[in-house]
Amino acid sequence: MSTAFVIGLALGLRHAFDPDHLVAVTSMLSDGRRVRAALGVGLWWGAGHGATLVGAGALILATGWSFPRGWQNGFEAMVGITIVLLGLIVLRNHGSGGVHWHEHTHPQAEHAHFHRHSHGAERCAAAHAHDHAGPGGLRALAVGAIHGIAGTGPLVILLALTFPTLAQRYAALMALALGSMCGMVLVTGCLALPFVWSRSLDSRWYARLHVGAGATGVAFGVGFTFRALGMF
Repeated sequence: MSTAFVIGLALGLRHAFDPDHLVAVTSMLSDGRRVRAALGVGLWWGAGHGATLVGAGALILATGWSFPRGWQNGFEAMVGITIVLLGLIVLRNHGSGGVHWHEHTHPQAEHAHFHRHSHGAERCAAAHAHDHAGPGGLRALAVGAIHGIAGTGPLVILLALTFPTLAQRYAALMALALGSMCGMVLVTGCLALPFVWSRSLDSRWYARLHVGAGATGVAFGVGFTFRALGMF
C-alpha cells in the first residue's frame, strides 16, 4: 500500500508539469500577482483537478467502466478551448490600457500591485473595486477541474496496469491527486517569478511577458484542440 502511495505521489508531481497545465496557469499568472497569491492559484487549480480526478477515477475503478474514445477527445478539446479563452482574456486585458504599478487602499489593507486598464477616472474607480480572488478562486478551480476530467481516463488505466489490487489503485489515485496539487503549487510559484521580477524593470518587460503569455496560450490551445479532434 505504501509503495502504491509513493508511486502515485510521484506520478502526480510529474503530471503537474504537463505542457497544457503549464500554459494554462501561466495565462492566469500573467497579471503580475505576487508569489503568495500565485501559490493560491496553484492550490485552487490543484483542488479542482484533484476533485474530478478522484471522483471520476474512483467511479471507473469501482465499475470497470471507462470513457468512450469520443468522450475523451471531447474532454481534451474542452481543455484546448479553455486555454484559448485564457489566452484571449490576457490579450484583451493587455489591450484595455497601460501597465502601471501603484498603491491603493482596500477595506482590508493598503497594498501595491499591477493593474491593466485605462486611466480614465470612471474606469480606474471600477477597476480598483475588483475582487482580488479573481482567477485565484473559482476560475482556477474550474480550469483545474476541466484538466482533471480530461486526464482521468489515461491516468486510471495506468494505475490499473501498474497495481494488482483495488486497494492499491485507490491509494495511488488519492496520492496522485495530492501530488498533482503539490506539484501545481510549486509550478505556479516558479512561473510567477518572471512576472514579479519584471516589476523592478521597465514596464515594457512586463508588457512583453503579458503579451507573450496570452499569445502562447492562444496558439497552444488551438493546436491542442485540433489535435484532440483529430484534425492533425
